[in-house]
Amino acid sequence: MNMSFKSRRSMAALLSLLVLALSAGIPRLATAMDGLMLDDAWSRPLPPTAANGAAYLVIHNHGAHADRLVGGSSDIAERVEVHDHVMDGDLMKMVRLEGADIPAGEVVTFKPHGLHVMLLGLTRPLVEGEQYTLTLEFEQAGNQEITVVVEDRGMGDMQHGEHGEHGDHGEKKHEEHGGTGS
Repeated sequence: MNMSFKSRRSMAALLSLLVLALSAGIPRLATAMDGLMLDDAWSRPLPPTAANGAAYLVIHNHGAHADRLVGGSSDIAERVEVHDHVMDGDLMKMVRLEGADIPAGEVVTFKPHGLHVMLLGLTRPLVEGEQYTLTLEFEQAGNQEITVVVEDRGMGDMQHGEHGEHGDHGEKKHEEHGGTGS
């Protein structure tokens, strides 16, 4: 192929841009290869005085390997942790988890009264119709961002800020559960 100097320079610039675009997209490409898909993320609106909240979502692992959600971060909270509700006799208690397994080929649902992402030390209120970014940290897939919508999904999905034991729990309540944030 007989290309002029100008054509070769244009082609080289185009290839450089393509390489740059692909290298910038490598983390996203790795996410797709890891097989994780984060979906349907939401939080319940809470009164402005609520100190803590929760985020719920669905994690699909379409990959061939298990992963584990180990934490997260968001500008809406001082700390983000993985929590679950467990029965202790006749009492349901919230406990902090070191992580939540996301088995290969499975779907894991984070929902009220079950696994959830705890938002500790809210930096602003969770207001109906607003959104915030939540970064979740996985052992294999690394950090993954998702947009969380604040919406009221009805009384059946009672949130932390709406029930007695966890409605205004701070550091002291968490320590009573067996450690910081549990």
